[in-house]
Amino acid sequence: MPHHSGPAQGGRTHQTSEKVVVLYGDSHAAQWFPALEKLSRRYGWKLVSLTKSSCKTADITTVSSHRPYEACDT
Repeated sequence: MPHHSGPAQGGRTHQTSEKVVVLYGDSHAAQWFPALEKLSRRYGWKLVSLTKSSCKTADITTVSSHRPYEACDT
């Protein structure tokens, strides 16, 4: 899954909308990006996607290959 950070890519959502939808989580959350982007364009929402593969939303340090995966902490 691609990593999306900040507003939806391509500027196709309504960046000045008062209604904001935030997609937050790992690759399981990111799979919803295309559907939410389509809905945000249809209904005039601002879509902000904060996702990164293999990063849990809990306040913990993820371990990958027996080492801390510090990119998730950021």
